[in-house]
Amino acid sequence: MLESSTFPRLQHQAELRISVLKEAWGTGVSRKLMDLAIEFFRSNPMLTRLSLQVSTRHARGIEVYRKYGFAEEGVKRRGMRVGGDYHDLLMMALLKDDE
Repeated sequence: MLESSTFPRLQHQAELRISVLKEAWGTGVSRKLMDLAIEFFRSNPMLTRLSLQVSTRHARGIEVYRKYGFAEEGVKRRGMRVGGDYHDLLMMALLKDDE
């Protein structure tokens, strides 16, 4: 999912959320979704910032996002809860100016 705000001051940015069922891991689905999201981001003249959040425990995902040019911006402590376990979230962004 790509989500953007209706507020004029925030319309230049979109947040990316990708979730793939465990059964589909390793099939290339995540990369295809990333390719489509990046293509949409780059082709949309209104967007200059694409951000995402990923669990700090998801090293494989973080590495994929880095390969796409996303840079780390900070950590949201206890940003996600899975069952009774909290995960920190790494905040990352891709800026058109950085490409």
